[in-house]
Amino acid sequence: TCMFLSLVVLYGFRQIKRLLPKDEHTLLTLVFDQTQGPLEQIKAILTSHKIFINFINYYLDQKQSTVTYKLRLQSRVDIPWGHLVHEMKEVGELRGIRWEEGTVL
Repeated sequence: TCMFLSLVVLYGFRQIKRLLPKDEHTLLTLVFDQTQGPLEQIKAILTSHKIFINFINYYLDQKQSTVTYKLRLQSRVDIPWGHLVHEMKEVGELRGIRWEEGTVL
C-alpha cells in the first residue's frame, strides 16, 4: 500500500506541474543606427509585458555608428512576441532584431 500511495502522489504532482506556468529564457539582440540606443524605452516595453531582464550586454561600433544590446530575458511562455516586436520597431532607429532561445543559467 505504501508503494501504491507513493505512485498516486507522484502522479498527482506530475499533473499539477503541467498546470503551472512555465518560464522561458530567451536572448534578444537589438541593433540601432546611432551611438546612443534607447535602452530605457526598450526596458519599459519589456517591463510592461512582465518580461524580466537578467543581464544586458552592450556593443558599440563607432565605424558604423551602431549600438547593439544583447538582453538575456526571462518570461512566461504565453508572451505575445509579434506584438512585442512591433512595439520595439517603433523605438529609435532600429536596424535589426534577433530573438533566440536562451540557455538557462
